[in-house]
Amino acid sequence: MRWWWALPAVLLGAGVGLTGLVVHRHAFWVAGWPLPWGALLGVAAPTVIGLGLRRHTPLLLGYLFGWLLLVLVALATGPGGDFMLLSDVLGWGFLVTSLLLMGVVLVAGARARRPAERSGVERSAA
Repeated sequence: MRWWWALPAVLLGAGVGLTGLVVHRHAFWVAGWPLPWGALLGVAAPTVIGLGLRRHTPLLLGYLFGWLLLVLVALATGPGGDFMLLSDVLGWGFLVTSLLLMGVVLVAGARARRPAERSGVERSAA
């Protein structure tokens, strides 16, 4: 696989990151309590897409790079560093939970690519 095949994955990651930044503050009110559907969607979408790409390392890394690049750029554009991502429970929860789940996706991807090595079966040199 050529490295430039990962460019659409970078754009996909940036789009998912932007969507997560835009909707992470949205909530429904249920019985007087906010249900932060935007934060849940903003965390679940990158994780699910990353899990779908976990067997294709260049695509997964391109996707994660696009997501991380957009989120970090948006984080640093405001005067106080919190232009699109406020420094409150929802903002930090979105950022930290997403980064932790992205790390889990990377580890799951590394394990998914080497099932024979984990079971002790050696691959032939052919």
